[in-house]
Amino acid sequence: SQGAMSCQSVMAGMEHSSQSQATTLMFRRVPRKYTATDLLSALEQHVSRSTLDFVYVPWDRKSTNNMGFAFVNFT
Repeated sequence: SQGAMSCQSVMAGMEHSSQSQATTLMFRRVPRKYTATDLLSALEQHVSRSTLDFVYVPWDRKSTNNMGFAFVNFT
């Protein structure tokens, strides 16, 4: 579906995080209709919510869609 986020993209981001010891990831190509809750649901398929510290999905107020990227901070 249009709003479905690829699990591959989530896992690729997680793989990058573990290799670089980064605690914050920037996700690109987030489906435009995704909310922070939708992103959390996709992430929870791969990591525990308790490992997530902060999720930011910026919104374009004119189009009422997100801007296609998000930041996720891990504890």
